[in-house]
Amino acid sequence: MHEHQLSSLQTRISPLAGKPAPPASLVNVAKLVTAYYAEVPDPAVAAQRVAFGTSGHRGSAFERSFNEFHVLAITQAICQYRKAHHIQGPLFLGIDTHALSEPARASALEVLAANGVDVMLAQGDEYTPTPAISHAILAYNHAKRLKTLRGLTPHEFVCAQWQKDPTIFTRDPTHLTLGLYI
Repeated sequence: MHEHQLSSLQTRISPLAGKPAPPASLVNVAKLVTAYYAEVPDPAVAAQRVAFGTSGHRGSAFERSFNEFHVLAITQAICQYRKAHHIQGPLFLGIDTHALSEPARASALEVLAANGVDVMLAQGDEYTPTPAISHAILAYNHAKRLKTLRGLTPHEFVCAQWQKDPTIFTRDPTHLTLGLYI
């Protein structure tokens, strides 16, 4: 590669990397939380409405684009959707380390409780990375006894079928798990 090609591939490193953040760039968390509860969004202002991106609802309490009113409305909409579609299983709720995660969780839990939704939270109110939520849902669904599988969990169903006719399965030598013999 030529030198100009290499320089275009190099990652730009912030001049602030490895240094304490300048005081002017820090957020006053107490004021942010106050804005979350106190500021009222104006539905006539597009920038203050609920807006979803690829990672969910984003915004700032200071700009009235992410506050308690948004979380209450979103959570109520989720409850109405679940009711309309007869979804009765628990809702898995996690939080991250952002400053408004704890207040947003409290707001969401109020709505979920008022709607009778069972909620699964991390033990000890720990922060929860998204993959951990996905894993918890998979584990819950794996252990759930399903009517379509004659009241067995998926694992129990596979084991029962294997005991009836082991010739239709093969063992994965790497993981020592059962799989269909295809």
